[in-house]
Formats: sequence, structure tokens, C-alpha cells
Amino acid sequence: MTGTSRIAACLAMFALASLAGCSTDPTAGPQVAKADFDDPEREKTMIVILGASYAQGWNPTCGAQLAFLNRGAPGEQSFEMLARFEADVIPHQPRAVLLWGYINDIFRNQEPARDAAKQRARDSYVEMIRLAREHGIEPVLSTEVTIGPKAGFKEALAGFVGSILGKSSYQDRINGHVTELNRWLRNLAAAEGLLLLDFEKVLAGPDGGRKKQFCKEDGSHIAASGYEALDRYACEILAAHFRGSPKPATGE
Repeated sequence: MTGTSRIAACLAMFALASLAGCSTDPTAGPQVAKADFDDPEREKTMIVILGASYAQGWNPTCGAQLAFLNRGAPGEQSFEMLARFEADVIPHQPRAVLLWGYINDIFRNQEPARDAAKQRARDSYVEMIRLAREHGIEPVLSTEVTIGPKAGFKEALAGFVGSILGKSSYQDRINGHVTELNRWLRNLAAAEGLLLLDFEKVLAGPDGGRKKQFCKEDGSHIAASGYEALDRYACEILAAHFRGSPKPATGE
């Protein structure tokens, strides 16, 4: 074989090997991209967190297999979460969406408008669950958290005097609405077969209000210790659930 022929033969062998995804080394097997097996992102379960400021402040650290995309927006009511569901959840095609947030449906409406606001929150949650299932995304629910009193001597004194006079505090009134909606949410999760994270019970004290150590000074927003408690509670549940849970079918 001439030198030109040998060069042509080598080039032909190289081309065939490239097309077959093989090495020019005759002892080597098919070459598979390393990322197919060793990419640390490949097996992660993505969960979008959709909610208001409480949700925005939570960035769970749940180990290598769970990844979270936070889409919390301060001040939003649940119908506003619904309005951005198609933009903030569906395009990312997560494994699941965690719905957390109707505290502003209560905060931002006064009596007697709160009854209508709570019904709108129920309707918004039902529709978000429908949208998630329609796009093959598993909806995960969480109860809302109660609030505590504001920090400070004046607030503590006002609460003490109010209790003596038999008057309900602002916190008690808000928490009454929260616990009512949470009961509805637990029943909905049971009826629909959905995973529910019971955040209310994680952060609440014996009286139902949030424990002081889990509150910032305003009594409403969640302190770092509160988020740490949520991590300890939720990460184990989420990891166990998604470890053996198949991806839901689209269009249920």
C-alpha cells in the first residue's frame, strides 16, 4: 500500500469511528458523554416555591437531590399567585410546585370583606392545583403560619390588659382566620391525595400563635430560626416523598 493509500485508509477509519461514536482505539468500547451519567444536576428534583414574602424568605437546603426555585413575591394574595402561575411555574417544568401563601388575603382585607377574600383564596388554590396537574406538575400544599405579638413593652402591656378585659387581640383575630383556612387546606389535601406540609404546627406554640423565637420583631415575618425549623421538618418529608414518587401524567 502506498503512503497516500495508507493516509486515505486511516482517514476513512477515523471517519467511520466518529460516526459510530467509537474511539480509534480498537480495544475501546462506545464513547458516551460523561454528563449522561455523572452530571450532578441530572437526578435533582426541582420544586418551585410559589407564594408571598414568607415563601420568598425560605431557601431550603435539603441535600443534593432536591433543587428549589423560589418564586415568592412580597405582599401578594393568592389570586395574584394564580395570575403569574403560567409565567413563573409552567415554563420551568418542575417536578412539583409548593403552594404557600394566603396570609395576605387576610392581612389586606378588613372585616367583613375577609369572608369573601377567604373564598377567593380557596378558589385560587383549586385553580392552581388544576393548572399544575394539567401540565404534569405535582402540587404540594403547605398550611399557612400563624403570627405572634409584636416585640416591645407597649405591645406586651396592651395584650395583657386586653386579656384581662376579655378582648381578642389583633393577632388572635388574624390567627382565627388562618386556622380556619388551614383546616380547609388539610381537608383538600386529604380529598385530593396531595402531599401537605403542616407549617402551622411546626412554628406554633400551645396557644396556637407562633412561638416568639420564630418571629421577627413585627410578629409576622419569620425569623432565621423559624426557617431552620421548617428545613428540619420539610426536607426529610420531601426527600422521602420524591425518592419513590413517579412524575404525574399530564392533563389529569
